[in-house]
Amino acid sequence: MAVSDLTKALDDAGVQYELLHHGRTEDAVAEAGALGLAPADVAKTLIARTPDGHLRALVPASERLDLRKLREAVGAPKDDVQLATEEEMARDYPEFALGAVPPLGGATHDP
Repeated sequence: MAVSDLTKALDDAGVQYELLHHGRTEDAVAEAGALGLAPADVAKTLIARTPDGHLRALVPASERLDLRKLREAVGAPKDDVQLATEEEMARDYPEFALGAVPPLGGATHDP
């Protein structure tokens, strides 16, 4: 379901893309390797818990999310924005495999 949500959004925006299939990987850097790509060319979705609910952050696999900058962007005080735990992701995104929440789509419509 999430792939169709994502491809529809890309199609609606007129974005050219290619779906690349690969075996299961443990993280985005390993996914890049399985695809024969540099980690900077592969994105990962991180889930943050904010005072207003969850927020999905899409960053290159080669980078880390700066929570201070994310807090500033959403206007939240220190410690009010944290990465979601594995337990929270399993509970709140049951339709996706753990660690495989896409940047958009699914039952929740997070920003």
